[in-house]
Amino acid sequence: MKLTYFLLIVCLVIIFAGCDTKTSGYEQDDDVINILWAEWGPGYALKEIVKDFTAESGIGVNVHLEPWSNFQYEFFKEMEKKSDKYDIVLGDSQWLGKGYREGYYVELTSWIEENNIEDIMVPSLIEWFSEYPKGSGRLWSIPATGAAHGFAYR
Repeated sequence: MKLTYFLLIVCLVIIFAGCDTKTSGYEQDDDVINILWAEWGPGYALKEIVKDFTAESGIGVNVHLEPWSNFQYEFFKEMEKKSDKYDIVLGDSQWLGKGYREGYYVELTSWIEENNIEDIMVPSLIEWFSEYPKGSGRLWSIPATGAAHGFAYR
């Protein structure tokens, strides 16, 4: 079960900068975490995992799943408004450059090092899905998936 909770924390990929909640029209609650992710199997699994997290921690979690066709639009719309509608977004790795350049992401390098996250992650995941600019050593996210869910050989 601790691994499940750790994975939930690992999924806390992109942290929104705090703003006035009136910006988004979405009521915020300090005892609830609002997460945005794409509507797909892992998103539905997250909805189930957070139930255990809430039961153990007392912290509520709302997982908002956006269809893939609208997911990127929803994310960048809220970022451009400087909204705090979502506390956490499990974004796409292809957004890393824009998220960095536009100031939408919080640098996580120190946090990742202090919590030894690199010791439990496949190094290539950190390199390809967290570091920007390439070769800088600056980390902006924690990979939630590795883009390859299974392998088979014969």
